[in-house]
Amino acid sequence: MKVTHILLSLILTLFVSCNGGGGNSSSSNTDTETVDNSIVELSGVNDNEFDNDGSAILDLYTNGVKDIYVEKKTNGNDIYPAGWVNSSSTFYMAIGKMNDSGELDLNFGNNSNGWIYYIIGSGSSYLTKVINLDSNHLLLLGFTDYSSISTAIAVKVRKDTGAVDTSFGTDGVAYLGDSSYLNLAVLAGQDSYFFDAKVQADGSIVAVGSQYDLGDDEHRFLVVKFTSAGVIAKNQSDQNMRSTFDFGGNDYGLAIVNDGEEMIVSGKTIVSGSSSYGFIRIDQEFALVTSFGASGWKVLSVDTDDQMKKMKLYDGGLYFSGQSSGKCFIGRANPDTGNFDTSFGQLSGGTLIDGSTQCSNFIVDQDQELILLGDSTVGSWIMKWDLNASARDSGFGTNGFMLLSTNTNDKSGGIALDHRKRIITGISLSNSTSVINRVK
Repeated sequence: MKVTHILLSLILTLFVSCNGGGGNSSSSNTDTETVDNSIVELSGVNDNEFDNDGSAILDLYTNGVKDIYVEKKTNGNDIYPAGWVNSSSTFYMAIGKMNDSGELDLNFGNNSNGWIYYIIGSGSSYLTKVINLDSNHLLLLGFTDYSSISTAIAVKVRKDTGAVDTSFGTDGVAYLGDSSYLNLAVLAGQDSYFFDAKVQADGSIVAVGSQYDLGDDEHRFLVVKFTSAGVIAKNQSDQNMRSTFDFGGNDYGLAIVNDGEEMIVSGKTIVSGSSSYGFIRIDQEFALVTSFGASGWKVLSVDTDDQMKKMKLYDGGLYFSGQSSGKCFIGRANPDTGNFDTSFGQLSGGTLIDGSTQCSNFIVDQDQELILLGDSTVGSWIMKWDLNASARDSGFGTNGFMLLSTNTNDKSGGIALDHRKRIITGISLSNSTSVINRVK
């Protein structure tokens, strides 16, 4: 299937609003510029050097920013906000490129506007995650309509222009299989989705998500390994490395971390109407590591409606965020056993954040504290969490908390640190625009 770049220049406009200045600009950092590389002490205020007020508005008819990647450079940063664009009920993968000042890089995109849009095949295409693939490329994860089903995809694009690298997969896109497999998937009603991926030591890519089987009427964890060329890898038995894992109900693989030669995949599992945090630990051949949990499987529960969002391995702990009891939940587990680390948080393994509804993402900052990104009934927010004290960092914002938007329908997306350890976030606003914030 051919990848088509959609310009939509007459339908979609994009500009950066900056209270009387800024706008689209082709300026960017160069190696000859003097750039401040000092590490910022985070206090929880808008950085007014970024688009004059700390917020760059992306005015698109769009479903907003789903993720952000920041390329840290000795002369500044390249910021890549990525998400979906909606035009006449058709959705397009989209990614932009901004510089340190919050201006769009007009050398990026096929219309010299700092953005590029993609549609894969003949239907809508949706982006869920952007990851750094190598020094010159990004990998866009998501899914696309293929006949009557959704099928998981990974698209390799250039960092300098956004152009698809057509040497990868089929015309730049890695699929779950060839056209014969996809046709069988249509007949079986096997919807599939990618939500995260990790590059392995040998350059291969392990992507995780979910696959729905119409016959069983269940979603299952989906794990797929691609070669660096974007084709399905083979295991030692010369079989395609495409596996599903079933906890016994509806299962959605949402995140993956590398831990040595092994991997931990996490997500949401629903059994008998109860939703929990589900984990598996697998080796490079996708065999379950039986010393983890119950023969490679582990389910952790806080209440009956746990919603997994993100997971990271840090300083010997497996941290994960989501929603439990209608609040943001941050948990820590032992990556070797899968058990809750009972020394962490008020709940012997986790903490519920009052005043929030969910944690959508998190990172670890230079103070070895968690920066949580989430939503509440009054808007989207970030919070600085002291891992040692298991409490908010009172020196950040207002008692560790900073509100980024002011509408209950605003939804948080990506979060990253730049080269000076300032916080970059993406928020999808309720008025069909998005905002990129920089906080120091």
